[in-house]
Amino acid sequence: LFSNWKEEVEDLLDRHPRVDFILALPNPEFRSLTVAAPVCKRDWFRPVPNQKCFKVGLREEHLKKHLYFRSEMLDLARQHHNFFVFNPFDLICQRGDEYCSVMTKDGSPLYRDSDHFTKLGSIKVFDELLSSVRRKNR
Repeated sequence: LFSNWKEEVEDLLDRHPRVDFILALPNPEFRSLTVAAPVCKRDWFRPVPNQKCFKVGLREEHLKKHLYFRSEMLDLARQHHNFFVFNPFDLICQRGDEYCSVMTKDGSPLYRDSDHFTKLGSIKVFDELLSSVRRKNR
C-alpha cells in the first residue's frame, strides 16, 4: 500500500537527517510507441522521422497520470530538507507545448520504446538531474 510505503520513507528520512535522498518521479510512458519507435529512428532511407514521434500524447493527459503520487512526494519534500524530488517530465512534455515529444527538436530519438530512454535520452535526463541537484545545493 502507498500509505505504508510513504510512512517507511518518512521514517527513513527522519532516521537519517544528514543523508540526502533523491526520488525520480516516473517518466512519461507512451504505449503507442512500442509499434511506432522504429519509425522514429533516422535512417538512410528515412532521413526525417515520422511526424507522429513529435506528438505522442497530450501533455495534460500525461500530467494527470501521476498527479497524486507527484503531489504527495512534493509535500514530503517540503517537510524534509533531506528529500529531493526530481521530475524528468518537462524534458519530454515541455511547458507551453500541447503535446509530448519523444524526439529532440533536431529529430534525434529520446525513447527507444514505450518507456525506455535511448542513450541520448538518458544523458539528457542525467544532465537535468545534475543541474537540479546543483541548484538545490546553492
